[in-house]
Amino acid sequence: RNAGFAEAVNRGIQEARTDWVAILNSDVELAPDYFARLLASAEAGDAWFATGKILVAGSKDQIDGTFDAMSRGGTAWRVGSGRSDRPAFSAERQIWSPPFTAVLLRTGLFQRVGLLEAAFESYLEDVDFGLRCAARGLAGIYVPGAIAWHRGSAALGPWHPETVRRMARNQIFLVARHYPARLLWRWLWPIAVAQCLW
Repeated sequence: RNAGFAEAVNRGIQEARTDWVAILNSDVELAPDYFARLLASAEAGDAWFATGKILVAGSKDQIDGTFDAMSRGGTAWRVGSGRSDRPAFSAERQIWSPPFTAVLLRTGLFQRVGLLEAAFESYLEDVDFGLRCAARGLAGIYVPGAIAWHRGSAALGPWHPETVRRMARNQIFLVARHYPARLLWRWLWPIAVAQCLW
């Protein structure tokens, strides 16, 4: 049965018997040295995970995503998505939330943070995972020299109603799971505006 991306990834992680596990979407093309570069940088920097610069498929310089971020209003996005590549996206840096489009992770990380939350099914389960990493101070590394190309929305197509439904629902899940009550009240207006605009 198709239980969604999160459960499929969790099954793979549970079956892994290695120190590192790679998670890769089916609609991604990698440069030949993609995972080698991630591994070298992660080991050199003692990072828990690593991801590279992901470009839009067929493009030489349009960013699909670098790493994940979340606004005060509880909406998540891939940093750089839709922008042209520029020096800001070419600096190696510490990150807290890797997109699971094409990522390399230490298998020991899942013992500390847990597996992906299966209730998310697909979409934003990686942001939830990243927020759990950040809460525990478990950082990773963005490696811009590792290049991949992502077609995006290959399973359902862009802006399919089911994609929109899951993303809208999962953003509410992120707020419910990660915002303490004091922040919910303090940021109630930005949360309401951000969720409605999305």
